[in-house]
Amino acid sequence: GDGSGPAVVIAKATILIVDDEPYVRDVLEEYFVAHGYAAIGVESALAAKAMVAQRPVDLALGDINLPGEDGADIERDYTEGWERALACRPVR
Repeated sequence: GDGSGPAVVIAKATILIVDDEPYVRDVLEEYFVAHGYAAIGVESALAAKAMVAQRPVDLALGDINLPGEDGADIERDYTEGWERALACRPVR
């Protein structure tokens, strides 16, 4: 071989997906990975906090109706200390 090894793909950004429904997490992860992003799916606000403590993320998408702490709690936790934050709320 030419010694170049496998190609290295650099993700555009890392997206954390927080949803208690596995199907929703899986669909979103597959979509973002297919479009060049690193996507990490977790099932709860607690798991999201643990993940962010281990690895920085560029964007967090959280279900507003999680059991226990919900998407609003995640937003509040993560926007404190961030220079810039964008929050999207569901239309009811």
